[in-house]
Amino acid sequence: VMRRQYPFRLSGGQRQRVMIAIALALDPDVLIADEPTTALDVTIQAQILELIRQLQAKKNTSVMFITHDFGVVADIADRVVVMEKGRVVEEGTADQVLRNPQHPYTRRLIAAVPRLREAESGPARDSETVLEVRGLRKTYRSPFGLFGKQRVVPAVDDISFTLRRGETLGVVGESGSGKSSMGKVLMKLVEADAGEILLGGRDIRPMDETAFRPFRPRIQMIFQDPFASLNPRLTVGTSLTVGPVAHGLGREEAHRRALGLLERVGLGAAAYERYPHEFSGGQRQRVGIARALMFDPEIIVADEAVSALDVSIQAQILQLLAEVQAEKHLAMIFITHDLRVASQICDQVIVMSRGKVVEAGTPMQIFRNPQEAYSRQLVQAIPGADW
Repeated sequence: VMRRQYPFRLSGGQRQRVMIAIALALDPDVLIADEPTTALDVTIQAQILELIRQLQAKKNTSVMFITHDFGVVADIADRVVVMEKGRVVEEGTADQVLRNPQHPYTRRLIAAVPRLREAESGPARDSETVLEVRGLRKTYRSPFGLFGKQRVVPAVDDISFTLRRGETLGVVGESGSGKSSMGKVLMKLVEADAGEILLGGRDIRPMDETAFRPFRPRIQMIFQDPFASLNPRLTVGTSLTVGPVAHGLGREEAHRRALGLLERVGLGAAAYERYPHEFSGGQRQRVGIARALMFDPEIIVADEAVSALDVSIQAQILQLLAEVQAEKHLAMIFITHDLRVASQICDQVIVMSRGKVVEAGTPMQIFRNPQEAYSRQLVQAIPGADW
């Protein structure tokens, strides 16, 4: 089936797997793998790591594995080199570097690695329901080919959940499980086929764009790719203010709010006149957070918001999200393939597979005592579980 698909029909993880297959097709003697599993879910990541091990055993292949994921390092590396600002600051066997780091930079990196939670978090601070989803469905259908059959993919299949104010709901699952599709349907970037999306008690699913327009500021999104989600031709200030101004906010008030949010996310007022290419990935994601907060929303949908960032920047962004959520009492839907991150920041978790919810519960229930075989498979595939 995959051979006949075009790249735009594949999920991010599926496209990454195609690129890995292209590199492995030549059966190389030396393989330089630059963040090859960064965009992949844990089960596919485990399969790729096992494939690389088999390649090494079969051909005695040398592998230079470039990664920011220390869990992957623990699983695959024999030796480790730690670099900071173009210099090697520490080198040794994987066991030496991971268990007894000597350099302060290495210790900071390892301290920032997310771990599975050891205890339950407190209950949600407010019982008010801000979003209720009932029987949500979305099916993608490819057009008929000359001789081929129509391909039907149930991306979101009878999904139901409740989100309360101040609560973080984690959505986890493999690449292509329907996580991002669900986020787009909730944002009405893609129309659902059936179900109810109750925002503040009003069903927004059947609304057209004109009717939904007053509701759009109440639910905002932080996108996965900080490099693609900002218009390179617009300054940061314009990117932040154009939406609120279009929704009726005065230009002076929009400017004042943008400057305040840039300060809040740690970029400073000077970022207002700068362009996206002048920022790092972590800084661009901070811009994305500020843009989502410009509307003062009730709900934020964070779609793989930290998946492209290294562990230290990831920890900073997660801390920023937690602080902003506490200050503004936001509800958040956190879509991720990194179960360790979900364990750290989520109050409730739903596990998705092929568009369906296969298990739901607290992080401790899902990650420490999973009941479904699929959930157990995900947990067992977490890299560096024994480290």
